[in-house]
Amino acid sequence: MGNCAGIMITPFLTNEISAAEETRVLELPFRDVRNRYIFGTRLSREEHGITYICIDKATEMVYTCRTIPKRRFVTSDQTKKDLLRELDILKRLKGVPSVVQLVDTFEDKHAVHLIMERCSGGELFDRIAAKGKYTEKAAALLCKSIVQAVESLHWKGVMHRDLKPENFYFVDKQDDSQLKVADFSAAVFFKDGDNFTDEVGSTYYIAPEVLNGNYGSEADIWSVGVILYMLLSGQPPFDSKEKIKKFGNGSSEDIWKPISPKAKELVKKMLEPDPKKRIKLQAILSDSWILGGASEQDLGTVLTSMKKFQATNKLKKVALKVIAEGLPKQDITKLRSQFEIMDKSKKGTISYDELKNCLKGLHGVTLADAELNHLLKSADVDNNGYLDYNEFIALTLATNKIEKEDQLVEAFRFFDKDNSGYITRDELENALKENPLMHGESIDDIMAQADTNKDGLISYEEFVTMMQNTGGSALDDAAKASTSKP
Repeated sequence: MGNCAGIMITPFLTNEISAAEETRVLELPFRDVRNRYIFGTRLSREEHGITYICIDKATEMVYTCRTIPKRRFVTSDQTKKDLLRELDILKRLKGVPSVVQLVDTFEDKHAVHLIMERCSGGELFDRIAAKGKYTEKAAALLCKSIVQAVESLHWKGVMHRDLKPENFYFVDKQDDSQLKVADFSAAVFFKDGDNFTDEVGSTYYIAPEVLNGNYGSEADIWSVGVILYMLLSGQPPFDSKEKIKKFGNGSSEDIWKPISPKAKELVKKMLEPDPKKRIKLQAILSDSWILGGASEQDLGTVLTSMKKFQATNKLKKVALKVIAEGLPKQDITKLRSQFEIMDKSKKGTISYDELKNCLKGLHGVTLADAELNHLLKSADVDNNGYLDYNEFIALTLATNKIEKEDQLVEAFRFFDKDNSGYITRDELENALKENPLMHGESIDDIMAQADTNKDGLISYEEFVTMMQNTGGSALDDAAKASTSKP
């Protein structure tokens, strides 16, 4: 029996393998992916391929590789079309920070290999499972990141169609890690007004209009609403397609009861059955509950930083801004959220009025307009009338001890133009001349503070000492006193 079965199956397999070897998917020269990458642990085996950890032999950078056997393309021409569409979408989304990036593609006789950016923090789904549910503040910040990611996709003309916690990945294992969206196997290009009829997506997250066979990009917003519901309650609102169609709610009132009215109202707007009435992405981002993701504690920290920044000399202010400009995005995710909350006009800058409105209402804080104005002007390093993102990041660094050598070296070199290892009086004056000196500071005052051995030069060691000093100095105290007067 075994021999007969073997004789019957072998020709079929041989023909299939032969056809696979002759099939061209990417229309590119065959390349052996293992010539460049070392393959490690298998992460998953799914419908869309097998995913491995892989390491670039040249750079030692860690990526993931999705390997798709070419037998799948022999049995289904649609599979090839779907993969090519996915690759076109990933190419359009190249450089979008909230998208897991395609790094390279390979094809050989047996498979197609997609080298993808590695996000070591794991799936959002796993964190929800581990936590049970998130606090409202944490849920608001995560929801904001998800909505911003979806907004980036839609702006690029891409509808994801399978948004779920399993398709969002954290860049690293930190609690405030950046979140990125992945898996564009179901995604399509679209224009405003386009309608689709094919049913795609995952049970629990699929919008009712998708089940009815007539939908547009609003379906992605419904899916985000389901994710927000899960962040807040720890479980999905629907456990079947039938309940989605009937808009049945699978959660008990006891689970949903502790959630604030504002959070419930936003979820309700996102899970609006009529896609024409469903809340828009921009409206979600300006919702009062989402904006409340920056707590009074966060804003209080900003105020403390501003006071410390105000008491810092001009040399250190500019150096902090130089450091801020070079910080990796993943290091300042939370600060980016705080900045965006204060930037009510969404212009990428914070006006004096915007920052005053945020800070003035803080509990237990009573600041006169004149005092707030002094704080704001002090933070405005280039004195152009508003705070840009790097100025905002710079002022938050004022309360921290700057210890990373590469950051300190970069800031020092900004002033030390001739690479002599010293900042001269002329170099300091030239570096600061584009920005009017504040608080009555003079070049001589700044030199006197930083030049501790009084040789007329600021050495790298003296510069580091000044940058790592989070306490006040005589000059700082004098500056603070001079600006606290109306």
